[in-house]
Amino acid sequence: MKLSIRVKFVFLFVSIAFLAGCGSKSPDFYSFKKIDAHTHIYVKSPKVMELAKKDNFKLLTIVTESRSRKWIDEQLDFSLIQKKNFPNSIWFTTAFSMERYGKPDWTENTIQKLKEDFDKGAIAVKVWKDIGMVFKDKEGNFIMIDDPAFDPILD
Repeated sequence: MKLSIRVKFVFLFVSIAFLAGCGSKSPDFYSFKKIDAHTHIYVKSPKVMELAKKDNFKLLTIVTESRSRKWIDEQLDFSLIQKKNFPNSIWFTTAFSMERYGKPDWTENTIQKLKEDFDKGAIAVKVWKDIGMVFKDKEGNFIMIDDPAFDPILD
């Protein structure tokens, strides 16, 4: 229920902002195209996407957090369900896990998982704020995104 209220609020906010700049004649809400480039659609139900489609919205759902590949995959599962049912209305990002960071196979495994996610339809990678704010190296320093260990992944 919380997601539905958030999504409705975003729809309302974008609509009001658009209408405020339209002069004296307001366009029909349903006739103009709208894009929400930052959503979190973590449901299997089609109701949110049915409303988005009815309201002429295109959505980008963002996969967040780097704490575990399991969590990333759970979010991707929701995205894949929605993309299958609404292929022209929703797109999604992926993320990479910091699990096993610093281990010899971490870079190779991370790149492979990202390739798989792109093959499934991801259009971007979200580097979430937990990189730089949560994860620390052996010396206790925060691991920042400009760490050379990320270069092969970003390349």
